[in-house]
Parts: sequence; structure tokens; C-alpha cells
Amino acid sequence: MKRFTFVFAYILVVILFMVPMNQLVYNLYSSDNFGKISPITIELLHVCYPIIVGVLLAIPYLVRTLRQPGNLYYDRIRALAIGIPTFFVATAVLIYLLSSLPLLGFISSLLYPIYALNDIYSEVTAIASVILGYALVTSVKKSESKE
Repeated sequence: MKRFTFVFAYILVVILFMVPMNQLVYNLYSSDNFGKISPITIELLHVCYPIIVGVLLAIPYLVRTLRQPGNLYYDRIRALAIGIPTFFVATAVLIYLLSSLPLLGFISSLLYPIYALNDIYSEVTAIASVILGYALVTSVKKSESKE
């Protein structure tokens, strides 16, 4: 019961964090701010906000992992296998906006099919960003101690 109470309270705190952030995103898209804020700034917020939510959702797992005995290590293979694809999906529009840079122009052409899915793009990138944040934190592991 104690763990349930802790996780429930923690999720309420995460939700309380999300409410003002959603209001901030809404205000950025209001007609008062149209043209005043760079699209790159708005897209950075769209990429970072769901990643932060993913990290916040993974913190209870991290706390539970840190309490276990053993040596701490970072599972780089898991982090890279999940992180690289979700990073590119999450940042497809940002890379497209920065496509004037040489390397990003090539990557942008590869990511154009994701960018072209305008109807479901924001949901796909938000989910990918949350998965990215969650995977980066949950890749922290503890090995079995050999005593």
C-alpha cells in the first residue's frame, strides 16, 4: 500500500507539471504570438516537453533500481537501440526546419515521409519523445553482485 501511495502521489505531481506546460504550448500557438516566436523554438519545446514527461514517468523505476544491491551500469545497447530511432522520429520536424545545414539536409530528406504524415505527426512524435525519455532513464541498471 505504501508503494501504491507513493506512485499515485508521484503521478499526480507529474500531472500537475503537465498542466502549466500544456498552457504554455497553447499560449505559444495563440494568435497573439503568431510570427513573434521562431518555429525552431516552438519545435524545440515540442521535442523537449514529451522527453521530460518520459523521464519523469521513469523516475520511480530509477529509484527502485538504485535501491537494489549491485553495481550500477548503463545499458548502452538498449539506450541506443531504442534511442536512435525514437530520437529521429521525435526530431523530424526540427531537423526539417534546420535542413539548410549540410548534414541535416541529407537526414531531412530521409525523414521526409515522417514529416509528410501531417495528420498523425504530432501524436507520433509525442509518443516517440516519451519513449525516448523513458528509455534513456530505464537503461540504468544494476548488475547482480557476486559475493
